[in-house]
Amino acid sequence: MESRFRLLLLTAASAALSGCAHLPHLWPFHRHGHASVAAVGPTSATDNAPIVEPDIVRPQVKVPKIRTSNFEITTSLGLLNVEQYGTYPTVDFRGTYHIKENFFAEASFGVSKLRSLSYVDSTGATKRFPSRPHVYNYALDLGYDVLPGEAFFGGKKAFTTAVYVVGGIGSLHYATDSFYAANAGIGYRILLSDRFAAHIDVRDSVTQRSLSGARHIANNIESTMGLSVYF
Repeated sequence: MESRFRLLLLTAASAALSGCAHLPHLWPFHRHGHASVAAVGPTSATDNAPIVEPDIVRPQVKVPKIRTSNFEITTSLGLLNVEQYGTYPTVDFRGTYHIKENFFAEASFGVSKLRSLSYVDSTGATKRFPSRPHVYNYALDLGYDVLPGEAFFGGKKAFTTAVYVVGGIGSLHYATDSFYAANAGIGYRILLSDRFAAHIDVRDSVTQRSLSGARHIANNIESTMGLSVYF
C-alpha cells in the first residue's frame, strides 16, 4: 500500500514538472515580453542597409586680382565764352589722378579759336589781330565728389554717378597775351563701365585783366561734354 502511494506521488510530480516547461507558451504576459523584444530588431531589409555619407566636392575658389584704375584721361568738346568777344567751339584734354575714392587732382588743356580779327583795347581804339588767334586754356585743379550716387535706366540697369566740384589755378593765352586765372567749376560723371565714363562740365576761368588790357574781372565760361577712359 505504501509503495503504491509513493509511486502515485512520483507520477504526479513528474507530470507537474513537465507542465511547467510549457507554461511560457501559455502565460500571456510572458508572450508579450517576447513580442516586445522581437519588435526591437530590424523589420525590413532596408533597415540593414549601410548609412550613405554624402560625397561633397568643394571647388577651389580663386580670388581675382582687381586692378586699381587711378588714372583717367578725358577728351571733351564744348563751347568757350571769351569775355565779351563771343562764344566759340573748344576742345579739351584732361588728365586726372584719383587720390582717394572721392578726391582727385586734374591737369587740363583746352584750345579754341576766335572768329573776330579785331578787338577794342582799354583806350577805345580798335586793333586787329594778324590772324584769327587761338585761345589756349591751362589749368591745375583739385576736385571732390560732393554727391556720389546712382542713375537707373529701366528696371535693372544702374550706373554709378557723382556730382563733383573743382577749383585751382591756370592761365589763358590768346593773341600775344597771357593771363593768370583762377578756376572753379562743377561737373557730373556717370560710369558707363569699369573703364569708361561720361562727363558734363561747366567751368569758369576768372582773370583780372581782359584782352583789351583793362584791369577788371573777366569771366571765361566753358561748357563741355566728354568721354574718359580709366587705366
